[in-house]
Amino acid sequence: MWTRFLLMSWWERALTAASVSASLHIVGWCANGMPVNADQPWWAPLVATAAAILLGAVVVTAFTERSHALLVKALSGIDAARRPTAVAAALSGPVPSDANIRDAAIQVNQRRLRSAVMWRAIWSALLSLEVLALVGAVWAGRTPPWGGRDAMYLVVHLALTLAAWHTTFDVKHRLQMLRVPVMA
Repeated sequence: MWTRFLLMSWWERALTAASVSASLHIVGWCANGMPVNADQPWWAPLVATAAAILLGAVVVTAFTERSHALLVKALSGIDAARRPTAVAAALSGPVPSDANIRDAAIQVNQRRLRSAVMWRAIWSALLSLEVLALVGAVWAGRTPPWGGRDAMYLVVHLALTLAAWHTTFDVKHRLQMLRVPVMA
């Protein structure tokens, strides 16, 4: 799914990021209510949230531009009608017998592997810091100053760390499969 997201044009990536962010804000408002400040007009939180969603979409688009360019370059030697086949071959399914599609799938997976290794390190470090803070507080005999939201963040970071590790192993396995020559 992430690879397909990265292959989208800049405006599609921005719109997708804004849609996901808006959906999360709406769920948060449904669960907790909309933030209200008596010193501000009722529409101020809406404007601030819309600005945050737009800024987030711009940031996501900017940070994914290099990956987008690398994936487009990897698929540049293949005509537009066969690009979805190369992307599908990079992700799963049988190894294609066409050498051009297989080479494009290998290049896509090499980019996916670099990205997965980077995110695995980031999420593992964040999770380690959170666990160390929790263990340090318990070791010192203090009750950790965590609420329900902090526990939710810990669970989300654990899930993202596990997903990054799984993706790394999955992409390595797929690269091994793609590099084995196919008998026609």
